[in-house]
Amino acid sequence: EGLVVLAVSVWDEDKTDLVRSFVAENNFKHRFLLDGTKVHRQCGVPGTPAVLWINRHGIVTNAKLGFNRPAVLEAKTRELLADRR
Repeated sequence: EGLVVLAVSVWDEDKTDLVRSFVAENNFKHRFLLDGTKVHRQCGVPGTPAVLWINRHGIVTNAKLGFNRPAVLEAKTRELLADRR
């Protein structure tokens, strides 16, 4: 479906080893971006943690602040995928 999942770390690049350990320990398969403060500022997100849904043109179409249950995130993702069909 062209879906890409990215996680954004709010730590800067000097914490790379810590983030890598966290990813490995939790067996995450998606990509993690560093320097989340910069990413959040560029996307206009007022805080963390946050989930951003970005379309194929690089536009943030939806954002949700706070920790969310996986079912909530999956439902929103399915909704957005269905809307673009």
